[in-house]
Amino acid sequence: MVDERQAANAIGLAETVCEEEGLQYIVAMNSDDLAKIERLGRSFQASVIDPRLTDAYEDGGLFGFVFD
Repeated sequence: MVDERQAANAIGLAETVCEEEGLQYIVAMNSDDLAKIERLGRSFQASVIDPRLTDAYEDGGLFGFVFD
């Protein structure tokens, strides 16, 4: 298990390396964990691109496929 500080550092490292190498990365995490990171003063919202995956709505899931 990692804490918010470790998660923020890991995402920050991935962001830096991917920018340098011209790559993309995927982070799968709960939105409440991202909120914890943002409370530390780190924001990765500028790096979030569509599609945003969610199960908050009936048509959510992974590209419309719902995992039970």
